[in-house]
Amino acid sequence: MYEYRKEKGIKLDDVSGFIYILESTNGIYKIGNTTGNINLRITQIALDLFGKLGRIGLYKCFKMNNIREVEKYLHEKYKKNKVTGEWFRLSNDELSEIETCLAALAPDRFQRAPASVIPLQSSFLADVPPATTSGR
Repeated sequence: MYEYRKEKGIKLDDVSGFIYILESTNGIYKIGNTTGNINLRITQIALDLFGKLGRIGLYKCFKMNNIREVEKYLHEKYKKNKVTGEWFRLSNDELSEIETCLAALAPDRFQRAPASVIPLQSSFLADVPPATTSGR
């Protein structure tokens, strides 16, 4: 991890919490951080943006140290993609690059929203057809 931070120029600030990526049905992504309850933060964002950027859902979430510096690094790296505030238009390759960076820095990674966030996303997730099983 230290080598990756040094190579990417990420300083240590010892603030731990979550780096999260939210996905909007409008095709843009929010890169943010919180030191508090990740469920509460996502709920706040969903309520603040209701009807403005389409429906949102949790794309990825990483628990790590140095969240302010990591977020700052990502915002700077993708500033050309900025749409508004902390929202960015990102390609699949760029999302993969961000995930690789965060996975290298994070001891813990959550692939899906914590259970208490799922009800907020139910309409977002409803756009994805459910998996089917054969009758065999």
